[in-house]
Amino acid sequence: MADQMHILGPLALTVVLSSVIGLERELRRKLAGLRAHTLVGLGAAMFTLAGKYGFNDVVAPGLAVLNPAQMASQVITGIGFVGGGIIVVRHGSARGIITAASIWVVAAVGVTAGTGLWVLAVAAPWPTSWPRRCTRRSSTSCTAVTPSLRACA
Repeated sequence: MADQMHILGPLALTVVLSSVIGLERELRRKLAGLRAHTLVGLGAAMFTLAGKYGFNDVVAPGLAVLNPAQMASQVITGIGFVGGGIIVVRHGSARGIITAASIWVVAAVGVTAGTGLWVLAVAAPWPTSWPRRCTRRSSTSCTAVTPSLRACA
């Protein structure tokens, strides 16, 4: 038990960072919010940590080689499949692309935190607060960031 306590650090970091992204989505009243993002990030981190530490007791040294990257690659594939299901195309327009992308980024945060790349994991949530484009050019709640990009208030 005591030898597994070091695993709690990456899990705690993942929960915090995934919650930051999920809270931003929740405040914008998007379908996938705080709980969904936190669960995806936590699951990705847990699978990554399981691939990194979980099989050491069943593998005899010299007989088999563990590749923790295989677990991470399966997380990427699975979340890509989930993200594809989030995107809905109707009448020539696609909805849910940003939600799918944010779920994918949260999974990446979990994988990077689980592998010990904490700086990379911490850097990931900040682009989610970048200005969004306004869908209506005449919207009064928009402020110009650049001549071609307007941020919604």
